[in-house]
Amino acid sequence: MNIDISQTVSIIIALSIANERLVEIVKKPFGFLENKNDNPEKERIRLFFVYFLTLVCSLVTIILAQDPLQNAWGTLFDNTWKGYAIGALLVSGGSKLWNPILEYIKAAKDTQVNASVANQPANVNQPVNNG
Repeated sequence: MNIDISQTVSIIIALSIANERLVEIVKKPFGFLENKNDNPEKERIRLFFVYFLTLVCSLVTIILAQDPLQNAWGTLFDNTWKGYAIGALLVSGGSKLWNPILEYIKAAKDTQVNASVANQPANVNQPVNNG
């Protein structure tokens, strides 16, 4: 199977953004999850619950997106616990993780395109001006 890496990262970014919004919606009713705590021990517990909530929401996001994902990637993230787990871990990284990766991939593609254009032979069918 041939997978376009920039399309794959773009889809993961879209799912990560959707997941971030879902986490924010679920956090709202729980004030202790939304507000940072000055007590280091309580902040550590709060962060644990936020990370756990992020993983749970990522899993829900991946399960809900199975049809579009299978259309784009085939059986890469199939309907098994492994596919769900891998997809949830990728999506839980968030857009802060995936946006720089996408920019790097775009830059690499641009460099590759520029190198291939520079290596093309000159057009031999151009008329010669012997004037």
